Amino acid sequence: APVSTIQQQQTSPTLLQAVSKKDSYDITLLPGDGIGPEITAATKKALAALCTRFDFSLSLKEALIGGAAIDAANDPFPQESLDQCLASDSVLLACIGGYKWDSNPRE
Repeated sequence: APVSTIQQQQTSPTLLQAVSKKDSYDITLLPGDGIGPEITAATKKALAALCTRFDFSLSLKEALIGGAAIDAANDPFPQESLDQCLASDSVLLACIGGYKWDSNPRE
């Protein structure tokens, strides 16, 4: 959307917000595995540009999920990741799954 549309949306009194407006937001990134880390890296660059353009900040923290979590913690979604997600203002999930973990039991 053009910048003017974005600015109008930001100032619209009818715009619903999922979290209260503040100067900084805590975002949990779940890169996952496969191409997920690459997607997350590109997303970080785009978010940094938005932060600069619109003068706000994001605190980005990564957590484990999917095959990367299985390899590191023997759990596809460790409790630490869930806790971090619940404590965040938002969560960005990139990509999970791959041939390496296809034979794991589905739960």
